Amino acid sequence: MSSKMSTIGIMMARNKSGRLPNKNMRDFLYGMSLFEHVVRKAMELKLDELLIISNDDDVFNICTKYGVKCIREPESLAALDDSWQVIDWVIEFAGIPEDHILIYLPVTAPLRNGRDVKEALKLYESNIMNCDSVVSMCKCTEPPEWSFEIEGMYIKQHDFPMTSQELKDYYYLNGAIYISKVSKLLQHDGFFGPKIIPYIMPHERSIDVDEQFDFELAQFYARRHARRHKKLHHLGEY
Repeated sequence: MSSKMSTIGIMMARNKSGRLPNKNMRDFLYGMSLFEHVVRKAMELKLDELLIISNDDDVFNICTKYGVKCIREPESLAALDDSWQVIDWVIEFAGIPEDHILIYLPVTAPLRNGRDVKEALKLYESNIMNCDSVVSMCKCTEPPEWSFEIEGMYIKQHDFPMTSQELKDYYYLNGAIYISKVSKLLQHDGFFGPKIIPYIMPHERSIDVDEQFDFELAQFYARRHARRHKKLHHLGEY
């Protein structure tokens, strides 16, 4: 791999989902599987390199179809749920230099669009000397102050704000975009060093596909967007 600083995209498409079996290969959008949909969108980013990590032969076939480099994940890593351990292995295996920028794009965020990734990358590059990473987040719809524990058959009560005006804004990791230099990743064992800048995404693009409901909801939004895209293209407005 070239020593010139480059931007490397990494995606993992592992055949190990327990809650939604074979989700990467499920028909997601007009005959395309979930994985094919997200890899096509990643290709449109025109990154310096796009690497797919998988243990699934169907994923390898799709990568071959599009000319995308796919690395077979060792069996010793395939059983792990820790994405960072896989990325750490890929950095060493592929010989990715420490001054390169790595963008981790989970397959489970199919509504993430190219503008999201480009804007997040721009945010990182403009603050590269003053941050460890940029990660995507989404504003919480339900305030954590209004959450309760349950003890036995009763709610465990606590003092909490009664009106929305008293509440703070909270944000959660939506699992769509993670960006950092390789040197920072190795220094902090992942994307979560002390100086993380958030890239805020809207709710409609923050669906993380983990269960059947998530898949169907993401599919609904994707199909709605595709219909709108087709309509605007037909009208000459896109």
